[in-house]
Parts: sequence; C-alpha cells; structure tokens
Amino acid sequence: MIYGYARVSTATQGRDGNSLEEQVAALRSYGCQEIVQEAYSGKTMERPAFQDLLAEQIQADIDSLDSMDREITALLKKRQNGYLTDDEKIRLQEFIDNREAIIIRYKLQPDSETEGFETILDKVEAEVARAQARGQQDADLSVYQNAMVAAAQGMATLNSEIDAQYDSEYALIQLMEDGAEKEAA
Repeated sequence: MIYGYARVSTATQGRDGNSLEEQVAALRSYGCQEIVQEAYSGKTMERPAFQDLLAEQIQADIDSLDSMDREITALLKKRQNGYLTDDEKIRLQEFIDNREAIIIRYKLQPDSETEGFETILDKVEAEVARAQARGQQDADLSVYQNAMVAAAQGMATLNSEIDAQYDSEYALIQLMEDGAEKEAA
C-alpha cells in the first residue's frame, strides 16, 4: 500500500496553492492509495493523524518483515539442501533487498547525516546491476519508488529536527529582544 499525507497549518496555505484538496490530488497522481489529511502545525511531529499513519506504516513494515523472513528461511533451507532453482535464487535476493529497504527507512536519522542517503543510492545501483545481469535494461519502477519514499522520510526527519532547532533559537532571540526592550524602557 502506498500512503500519502496532506497537511496544512493555516488558512493562508489553502489560498496559496497548497490546499488539502490540491495536495490530495497530487498524492493521488503519484499513486497513493491511502491518504491521510490533517490541519495541524508542522512545528511538531506529534500530530495525531501523522502519528496514526506512522504507526500503521510501522505495523505494515513489521508484518512485511515477518512474512519475508518466513519466505527467506524456507528458501535458505532449500539452498542449503541444494534444491534452489535459478528463479528461487532471484526471488531470495529480491526478498533480501526488500527487507533491507524497509530497514534502511528506519536508519535515516539526523545524526547519520548523508550516510542513509548514500546507502539508498548504493542499493538502487545494486538493484540496477542485478536487473541488467538478468538481461533487463533497468530495475523495476518499484525500486525507484521505494528509494524515493525512503529518501523523503529521511528528509522529513531532518526537516523536523531543523524546524525544532529553529523554533528554539527563535524563542531565544525573542527573549533577548524582550529583555532589550525592557532595559530601554
């Protein structure tokens, strides 16, 4: 399932071409199947609908990982016994790559700077090489979609950290300005 999140924090945003309706239309055009809408400040990650969406995505990822792990275990047993076909080898590699893509999403934290993004690029390049080795011109579109989702989630995390830092610095500047006004009076 492809999830989308549309948010506005002010009525002005709706007039400036960023209305919920326009965001939903754009998300649908990108193939989002479930779209959550919310009118809430972007200054905090503690937005109810956003947190519900994250929880749903995390649970879906956990379910996917559990399912993939069962499949991987079965294929590894077949490989250990020498009964793994060429198609099953490809399937095994795809499961491993998909599993790693899910895990990478959760490793994109602000303290890792660009390391997570470089990992995404490495995985995309590896998948393209595997596709070319199978005689395909390029990797499946889902490889690029997953990379974009992971990068966007990483950027959202980084932006949230930057916003929080900006807010705290702005509050400090306001306190300093208020103190200077009081001294002048």
